Amino acid sequence: MKKPTILHFITNVNIGGAERTLLRTIKHFDRDKFNHIVLTLLAKGSLWEQFKKEGIEIQSLNMKNHLDIFSLIRYIHVLRVKKPAIVVAYLFHALTFAVIGKILYPRSILVHYKRSVTFASRLRDKLNKLYTFFVDYLIGISKGVVASESKVKFHLGLNSFFVYNGIELPKIHKRPTSKVKTIIGTIARLRYQKGLTYLLEAAKDLKNKKLKIKFIIIGGGEQYSDLKRIIDESRLKDTVELKGEKINAENYLKMFDIFILPSIYEGFGNVFIEAMSYKIPVIGTNVSGINEIIKNNINGLLIKPKSPKAITEAIIKLIEDPGLRERLGREGRKTVKKNFIIQKTVNELESIFSKILAKQRNFRLTKGIWERII
Repeated sequence: MKKPTILHFITNVNIGGAERTLLRTIKHFDRDKFNHIVLTLLAKGSLWEQFKKEGIEIQSLNMKNHLDIFSLIRYIHVLRVKKPAIVVAYLFHALTFAVIGKILYPRSILVHYKRSVTFASRLRDKLNKLYTFFVDYLIGISKGVVASESKVKFHLGLNSFFVYNGIELPKIHKRPTSKVKTIIGTIARLRYQKGLTYLLEAAKDLKNKKLKIKFIIIGGGEQYSDLKRIIDESRLKDTVELKGEKINAENYLKMFDIFILPSIYEGFGNVFIEAMSYKIPVIGTNVSGINEIIKNNINGLLIKPKSPKAITEAIIKLIEDPGLRERLGREGRKTVKKNFIIQKTVNELESIFSKILAKQRNFRLTKGIWERII
């Protein structure tokens, strides 16, 4: 029996949460069950060769600009040639193409794999509501993400599901620690959503308190220039290092004594479980997604968003209490081991794909019977 093809359609494979998660997940799928193909809307990205190295078929539509109609023609061609049973769309631009593809080539089941409670734009959120009419199933990366979608169209367990991201639990070697300064780090796409301007305000306050600390920020994005300007204007160069985008960000993660990401909103917050897996104590905001990972004072600290004061207080609390740092780090790794292991994610996704295809087969069988009766 021919294996069903699942087409994973994503905007690009540059370094980012969605892209890294797709790579991590797809290489663990049982290839005897499904034929997995990755399709990118934009040209080859930073992770392209890593997909190839894992033996994963990956293609690109090489879209040049928003008016590139030929990329849409190429997408329809891919659908006709590969005949995917399921198209899984990640991120907004890929979802847009996938919806058009659903209209022009309705044979494939369209699954929206949603990663955030909002697309960070009123226009995109409105378009997403329109796209809902063409999406067959929804998979959210947290309960909060699923709850943010239409309650009329999507019903949990029937045509919507939540599946937490998973990671490979790393072996822990003795982490290098700074003998002079406490290293406080974050890894994120540099955009307003991540709340990093509030982190810099807290860094300024902590510097004034003469604490021996060093902030390291890893990531690229549209806010890079603004953050660099704030660091320069606030005379934080000796306190905050803006490292830019790093393909080996995990190597920096191992250096951190404390991890913090003060997001204004999140879908999940994959980098928290990555930090927790190394027994690094974490500080996150009490927003949807993050609060499904962190339980305050149990496996990390939760603070209110948009609050430099809350950031400052949480960092001081951990600096002044090494025992608390150790306990939160230990409990954090236990949490990852219990709830956020990659094989758990893969098993749940494969079960969902099988359930979707079985339902489709039953529908076609029933439809065929009724047509013969009539």
